[in-house]
Amino acid sequence: MQRRWVWLVVIAWAFVAKAQEPPELVVPRLAEGTAAPTIDGELNDPAWASAAWVSLRDAKTGAVPRRPTEVGIFYTLDALYLAYRCTDEVKPNARLTVRDANLWEEEVVELFLDPDGNPRTYYELEWNPLNTLFDAYLINSGKRRWLLRDLSLEGLEHQVAWNDSGWTVEVRLPIEDLGEAPVWPPTPETVWRGNFYRIERSDDPIQPEMTSWSVIGRYDFHETQAFGRIRFATTP
Repeated sequence: MQRRWVWLVVIAWAFVAKAQEPPELVVPRLAEGTAAPTIDGELNDPAWASAAWVSLRDAKTGAVPRRPTEVGIFYTLDALYLAYRCTDEVKPNARLTVRDANLWEEEVVELFLDPDGNPRTYYELEWNPLNTLFDAYLINSGKRRWLLRDLSLEGLEHQVAWNDSGWTVEVRLPIEDLGEAPVWPPTPETVWRGNFYRIERSDDPIQPEMTSWSVIGRYDFHETQAFGRIRFATTP
């Protein structure tokens, strides 16, 4: 009987571990002959029909948020293209307009990207509803974090657009700006790590709604063990 209970505990823990495995996203390559989008925030170029889209969930619990967010992504041989569709029935809570200000103190969408798979170093990119950019490089020892704000991704293009249902962000991120990327063009084994986030403060600036693609289990966006797997499709 005791051995049976041991096996039940082992099986239960196996199910828990499997449930907590970070998700994997296959990023499509834009087909030849399809024009890359104009970075205007509108997301109406045909290229976005080729993107992979994911929905964000409560970063701690995985619950469906009050205000949904969709993130789309695809790549070409020279750039990553990223889009956020943010549902928001009221005017977003954002005032910061200086690059590299603390955008996370207001409403913002974020990308944490780790191309080389080393969880101690990664990029942190943020955009607020006013099209303000935050770009930095993180060194994370697990006990302490160093935020290097002097990183400047000069080739990065981004634009925000507003509509009746909320706001959208459109981004072009040149691969050459990402010094951590070890292999490019991608091979079938090329897997990056990362996560997509949103902080939404329209209803309550003090208690924001914090959502992510890969559910973390707590409200800590720097939990690198929860970074999802980003795999690149090698053919269009």
